[in-house]
Amino acid sequence: MISGSKSPERANAARKAQYLRDLAQRPEKPALGNGRVQIAAKRLLGLMEEVSTADVAQWSHARRLLLNGLALEPQHYRAVRRALRQVGAIPCGRGRGMGRPTVWRMGDRPREW
Repeated sequence: MISGSKSPERANAARKAQYLRDLAQRPEKPALGNGRVQIAAKRLLGLMEEVSTADVAQWSHARRLLLNGLALEPQHYRAVRRALRQVGAIPCGRGRGMGRPTVWRMGDRPREW
């Protein structure tokens, strides 16, 4: 090796160190409230006063429905109900028709977005 030149390992380590963050300074829960279904629920509740579980499921799983042509399964509706509870929505009734979806509205808790 020629004197004064750096080894490839040392050069790679120096490059990597630039991009690494101090993990002690990162937020506790950086992804809290940023899930795909949670974002869709927040957007739909911002547009309408009351939404049904089916409405949010169709918004949050549009790619599955429109592009892939697949039907929604019970696990998708379960994820929507969980996300609606997490963003602060409260169930306020039941819809009409087959399956009678739950109707949700935003609770008294202030929105965080």
